[in-house]
Amino acid sequence: MAKRKFLCSVTLLLMFICCPIFQKGVYCCDARQHYDLGVNYEKNREFDEAIRELELAVLCKDDYSDAHYILGTLYEKKYKYDAAIKEYKIFLTYKPDHEMASQRLSKLKNEKRAREEIQEKK
Repeated sequence: MAKRKFLCSVTLLLMFICCPIFQKGVYCCDARQHYDLGVNYEKNREFDEAIRELELAVLCKDDYSDAHYILGTLYEKKYKYDAAIKEYKIFLTYKPDHEMASQRLSKLKNEKRAREEIQEKK
């Protein structure tokens, strides 16, 4: 038992020293693995789990454009419009000619503006 605790402690220490992502409080990861898990969760309509996995994917690889796009669509489904806007903007920095992302971003910005105008009138 003591030997096992020692090995676990050494493993965690090495992970912390060697992996900058672990230092942020997340285990070292494979961006593609998290992306694939996120996509599968999204297909099964498990949106919170999908968001968690895709956030880990972009934490591992911040220029993972496809993960940013799917995060945008998931945040949109969860009515987290500011987060969706942020993800679409990031995605469009990598793929500026993506028509669907541009349309979604435009739609969300217009809806946000309309909501803000209604709030101002109250």
